[in-house]
Amino acid sequence: MTSAPLEASTTLRKRARVNSDVSAPRRNDFPKVEEIEHHGSFWFDDGDVILVAGTTAVRVHASVLSRQSNILRDLLTRNRDTEMMGGCAVVRLSDSVGDLTNLMSTFYESKHFLAVNDDVSRNLVLSLGRVGHKYNIEYLRAYAIDKLKAYFPSTFDEFIESDFEDDPETLIGAVNLARSMGVVSVLPAALYQCTVLRVKELLDGVRRDDGTVDRLSSEDLSRCLNGRRQLRHANNIGTAWLFNLKTGKECSSKDICLRILRRLPEQWHTLGWFTTSAVLSVAEGAFLTLLNDLCAYCKAQVEENERDGRRKIWVSLPQYMGVKVEGWET
Repeated sequence: MTSAPLEASTTLRKRARVNSDVSAPRRNDFPKVEEIEHHGSFWFDDGDVILVAGTTAVRVHASVLSRQSNILRDLLTRNRDTEMMGGCAVVRLSDSVGDLTNLMSTFYESKHFLAVNDDVSRNLVLSLGRVGHKYNIEYLRAYAIDKLKAYFPSTFDEFIESDFEDDPETLIGAVNLARSMGVVSVLPAALYQCTVLRVKELLDGVRRDDGTVDRLSSEDLSRCLNGRRQLRHANNIGTAWLFNLKTGKECSSKDICLRILRRLPEQWHTLGWFTTSAVLSVAEGAFLTLLNDLCAYCKAQVEENERDGRRKIWVSLPQYMGVKVEGWET
């Protein structure tokens, strides 16, 4: 048998349960036989089952599928004599072509690459999580959950050290996957990052390269829009310290520091930070340049105030995003 390397489908701990929502597309949505294309890497001459996603088909081995997933095993049994093509049973799937390709790659390549390859794209992780959850493949579920928790930490210190994601496809896909798998702890951070997206992106969703459209549920869309307003309000309250800055006894250059401290609110306004929902982002750019001109003592005081303000917002983040998370740090 030949196989292909795992490929990304796009650019950009809860106990597993049997997924009863695994069904084929409606027959009216089926492409005609002549419209179906053979996948270049997953069309084995000795395969005995054909899986179709969209207009792409793979010819693979029922024994391989059955060994990996009880859901797929049951699906093959139910569809054994429903449709035939070239002497093989045909099973129509509602998965995207990208998700199906990635699933076949994990079956025909070694799943152990997941344990050693840290350079997997986030969208590939989401793809593996979707099929792992749908077909009750525990090692893919566990892998995706671990990655989600790393991308969207549930502690403040870990969050500010993590990479801020601004790709709408990744963020919307992550929220939807976390919802489907019941990984509630990642939702405050993931939904928070969604609030920074443009409203049009939130309303319209995003189209993957294979044409599949990802959208937030109406409930999560409301959470993002309401959360955006609440975060801005919390930010205005939490930055009141900017207007009360004074030099201390330990200040080594009072005149210079006082002049700079008085400019900080104006600089904050110029950067748009009084009106942003990205309230957990670390101060940067021109603002940090001003801080670097302060004496060490005054700079430390400003940085401490700024960090404390973000931490207070973080503590209430589940409330702002409309998500209840047991054990969230206080």
